[in-house]
Amino acid sequence: MPRPIPLRRKQVHSEDFPIEQNEPIVGDVLIHPRNIVRADESLTRNSELLDEIAFNEEPVVIRLDPSTEANAATAIPIWVNGKGCEVYFKGRWFELPYIPVSVELTVKRKYLAVLIKAKQDKITTDFGKPGDETPMNRINRFTSAYQAFQVLEDRNPKGRAWLTEMRRRNY
Repeated sequence: MPRPIPLRRKQVHSEDFPIEQNEPIVGDVLIHPRNIVRADESLTRNSELLDEIAFNEEPVVIRLDPSTEANAATAIPIWVNGKGCEVYFKGRWFELPYIPVSVELTVKRKYLAVLIKAKQDKITTDFGKPGDETPMNRINRFTSAYQAFQVLEDRNPKGRAWLTEMRRRNY
């Protein structure tokens, strides 16, 4: 008689979390300042940074959702510092330059972070009415995720809050 398969905790879908939307650009082009922070502390003295690195190395189980677009990709590229996505399979970590869609995979959290941050903007423009004395150029942006996914298992209790915050931000 086959053994019953234990149920996992409730799955989390990427669409469950909203994404911040950018304000429309009115008039001149908006210039984004770059945030550059000088790292003058030794890595070994910064326990918060070490905890964050350990957190990002934890395994999570995900599945990429297939797209409804015609000729949609069947695999998605995910890289961190020139290294393809690390996938756990049969007791070992393997590096994959592309991860397949619709397949349950155990990956390190840092690759999920890249997937979460991958967003795209759809642009519409509004030029006002023809003949206006002071025409205004308005660029509206709608930000959406590049790829929908599900988190099937995350054993860290902080994982859901991390996912919510990462998904909400517009990088």
